[in-house]
Amino acid sequence: MDGKKSSPFCSVGTQCETKNFWFSTLRARLGYAADRILFYGTAGGALADVAAGQSGNFQRTTKGGWTAGAGLEAAFTENLTGRIEYLYLKLGNSTCTSPAACGSDLGLPGGTSNPNDTVKFSTSMIRVGLDYKFH
Repeated sequence: MDGKKSSPFCSVGTQCETKNFWFSTLRARLGYAADRILFYGTAGGALADVAAGQSGNFQRTTKGGWTAGAGLEAAFTENLTGRIEYLYLKLGNSTCTSPAACGSDLGLPGGTSNPNDTVKFSTSMIRVGLDYKFH
């Protein structure tokens, strides 16, 4: 979930960057089983440690949001299953404050001393898993 957004107020090369350090989800699955294959949809809540900033000056925060996706799980043996799923993760927005050298300090119209960019945190991912069930 790393991304960059150029600030409209600053010189070329000044970008708001986002980073994700970890995320966790709590989801429900609802599906249809056909023989040894389960087709399912999944949705629930998400929590992540994210950061936004410029020039290596990041502010970390924990953000809440939601996730949804779909997948399939197949049983290879009584104990061994494999799965593949797609997940979309959407977290809350953050503000990326530009350095004081931006905006009106550069004489740009409509600029301020510390213009802010709104950064959206979202990502898509494909996950593959192998599960062993103990009896």
